[in-house]
Amino acid sequence: MILPDVLPSDVSSYAIRVALGAFFASSGYHKLFVPEVSAKVDGLFAKLGVPPIQRHLVKWGEFLGGVGLLAGVLTQLAALGLLIITVGAICLDCWQDVVAKKPRDPADWIAKAIYLPETLLCLLLTVLLLQGPGVLSGSMLLRVFFGLNII
Repeated sequence: MILPDVLPSDVSSYAIRVALGAFFASSGYHKLFVPEVSAKVDGLFAKLGVPPIQRHLVKWGEFLGGVGLLAGVLTQLAALGLLIITVGAICLDCWQDVVAKKPRDPADWIAKAIYLPETLLCLLLTVLLLQGPGVLSGSMLLRVFFGLNII
């Protein structure tokens, strides 16, 4: 067999990587190339005080990070970049939603924070950051067929 045996954990890692890659690539694509979406995002970034250069870095980081996850090449680097972007989104924008709901005790704070979709994205990105691309990835194909050892 050319490729290593595929385990159920490899399939679940693949599913997480592809789902997150599709989400971030399509989200970044719309922020970059759909004028109405780009203008709306730029307006939000301006309201939050994000400098113009960072706006572009976030949009391109989301798009290229998503493509990297989809391809399974430089997965850990892509996951790290997307994790930084997502934590930034939580800090700048999403946390206000948690505070606005006026949690009544520490358990309620935790529940409302975990309920944020961005929190779950952070957890899944952390899984990819720690596990790497897995055997069902472009990195594995490059390693097996060309001897290239790309993370």
